[in-house]
Amino acid sequence: MVSVKRVAIIGAGVSGLVSIKSCLEEEFQPICFEKSSQIGGVWIYSDDDTRGKASAMYNGLVTNSSKEMMCFSDFAYPPEYPPYLYTHHVIKYYRDYAKHYDIEKYIKFNTEVIDVSPTDDNQTTGQWNVTIRQRNQEQFIEQTDVFDAVMVCTGKHSNCIMPEYPGMDKFKGQIIHSNTFRRGEDFVGQNILVVGASHSAGDVATQCSHYAKSTYISLRNGCYVLARRGPNGQPMDSVANRRFSSKIPGFIRSKMLTSLVESRVDHDSLGLRSDRHVFSASVMVNDSLPDRILNGTLKVKAHIEKFTKNGVMFVDRTYIEDIDTVIFATGYGITFPFISREIVDERKLELFKHILSPKYTTLAFIGSVGAIGAQAPVYELQARWAASVFSGTVKLPDLKACQMDAKKRVDGMIKRYGYLKIKFAPVPYQEELANDIGVIPTLDMFLTDPKLAVKVFFGPAYPPSYRLQGPHAWAGARDAIMKGWENTISSTKTRHISKEHGVTGHILFTAIFLFFLILVILF
Repeated sequence: MVSVKRVAIIGAGVSGLVSIKSCLEEEFQPICFEKSSQIGGVWIYSDDDTRGKASAMYNGLVTNSSKEMMCFSDFAYPPEYPPYLYTHHVIKYYRDYAKHYDIEKYIKFNTEVIDVSPTDDNQTTGQWNVTIRQRNQEQFIEQTDVFDAVMVCTGKHSNCIMPEYPGMDKFKGQIIHSNTFRRGEDFVGQNILVVGASHSAGDVATQCSHYAKSTYISLRNGCYVLARRGPNGQPMDSVANRRFSSKIPGFIRSKMLTSLVESRVDHDSLGLRSDRHVFSASVMVNDSLPDRILNGTLKVKAHIEKFTKNGVMFVDRTYIEDIDTVIFATGYGITFPFISREIVDERKLELFKHILSPKYTTLAFIGSVGAIGAQAPVYELQARWAASVFSGTVKLPDLKACQMDAKKRVDGMIKRYGYLKIKFAPVPYQEELANDIGVIPTLDMFLTDPKLAVKVFFGPAYPPSYRLQGPHAWAGARDAIMKGWENTISSTKTRHISKEHGVTGHILFTAIFLFFLILVILF
């Protein structure tokens, strides 16, 4: 068993912040290296050109997850914040979190990690050589230090993916990636084609459609479009991500979610229909896209076949000419330029529990996964789990079992999506990690605190439920859960209503939901 004291943390974005705090909880000595001058990672908005680099915020971005679902487990969003957040809300929250837990003093800014390699005695000590390049005025200083463990927190948005199609080199218009997009008004009077089927593609297309002469969106396999508002006005993610519903067989949940989504958007008439079932298809959270299609300012096109000098031909043999700009909202790839592929190959990303290198058990990757829901709580549990492994609280199986687990998880993702895409429903994964570290909510709560138990097991899977008991519990967790709905709507109830309908509405929704579930099971 190796002894861990000093931990190198690479990146001060969301996963880096929770990694620092998790290390402090285990009484480690974390040192975080951040190549920029501030915390926040991809949530920092800048007008600077990030062409070809990591993900970047665009003007007007609104979160796809509601604030009560995307908060950290022991630090609530302010009640006055709206249910869905703009970028400035989110970055302020992360700065407040860092200040509250005195995290920033453990971060070295303007410091880039350029190499991470095992020490000669790594197999017995678990230690790592970490080489950094620090900017000091006009000079760069490189130095190497030894750490007992490393947590890589550079995320999954570090490298733009740009597809290639025949004729692109002859196309006379502009071709860009969505990481350079900032605002729709930059494309006034242009003919725009957006390529992609996820959240950013929908945002870019709808923003451009307000200003461009014409706007099109090209979908390879179609997609499912989800509104932020779910049944009874509740945030959709708080309806979808609940403990009891995660226990329902997958084929039933798929039918239920598909039925719910299609009750709000006619995917056939709008040309959005996916050829895959909802759990393996592209999902786009967007409230405006169906309306923009219905009023004719946005048109849906098939997959691209080829570019011409002035336009694009699609696989259904339709053609658009005089295109001024093509915006590829085609996502990002993971890259770890400071680590040899012999240690971890980002093209496979075979990690035990999607976190730990099977061979090098003091090397953890936090935030290299995607969740169909809020990301931050997933990263937080990953960080807590990794810190518990380093401390010896969580025991690991042997090397072969770790390798089999890592391969099985990746193979499962490839089978689901047809290519390597690490993305899954958050609740089952969070429960798995929480169970390992001893913080999972238990059924005996129905005897000791039945009101809370109903909220925890049948209501939204709010992150504070992982601070109710076990290591590093939070005294405010119960209150945060019980007031979850109240805090969600606190900022929107700006007009007094004499008669409260909320309780009746929730009961009605639950009854309808259970009735619908029975129908699906029977028929």
